Amino acid sequence: MNITAFSIGILSFHWYGIIIAIAITVGLAASLWQAKLHNAPLEPLFDFSLCVIPVSLIFARVFYVVSNWSLYQLNLLESLYVWHGGLSIYGAIIGFFFAVYFFTHLNNLSFLYWADILSPGLALGQAIGIWANFVNQEVFGFPTDVKWGIYIDYAFRPAGFEQYDYFHPIFLYESGWLLATFLLLTICGLSYRKNYYNTQGKLFLCYIILFLIGHFSFSYFTLSN
Repeated sequence: MNITAFSIGILSFHWYGIIIAIAITVGLAASLWQAKLHNAPLEPLFDFSLCVIPVSLIFARVFYVVSNWSLYQLNLLESLYVWHGGLSIYGAIIGFFFAVYFFTHLNNLSFLYWADILSPGLALGQAIGIWANFVNQEVFGFPTDVKWGIYIDYAFRPAGFEQYDYFHPIFLYESGWLLATFLLLTICGLSYRKNYYNTQGKLFLCYIILFLIGHFSFSYFTLSN
């Protein structure tokens, strides 16, 4: 698959960036829906988006560059080329809740209350955003002959697996897990709706636990990150 979706003049639009943009948009829409479900004011969400989204992307890129420093130490300018791919999911999540915490603290809002509202949308956004790995041929597992196996170009195959063509799409499995997480958090949130203020932090904690279980489990079977 070509990493460039289309070009307008000298500008090239990459699938990686388009997928991330769609993930952010859908995640924000889901958060607005969650806020309406729980009769929360919508204004803070628009303010959140102005600081949380850029901070999350910056943290995601910084964490990726630091964890893959050998790829960038001789060419620091390359670390700015986000459209080439390379975002750390851990960095994105840390940056996300870091920004939410300081925003709520500065505006005298409840962090746990808003973390609960934002967690389902974050899970849904991740479920979509992880498909960017399909474009970059990342996050795949061991060789397979199942019908849904994905073809990996020779240049992206790990050492020792060059003779295989098709691999397990781990990103697809993790996307399904995150989608299920979104649905579960939404259902739980609806059950808490009558007593939402007294259950603050439960959805946020549930998201963290489910994300870590899924991510570490799938990472165990991943050949390429």
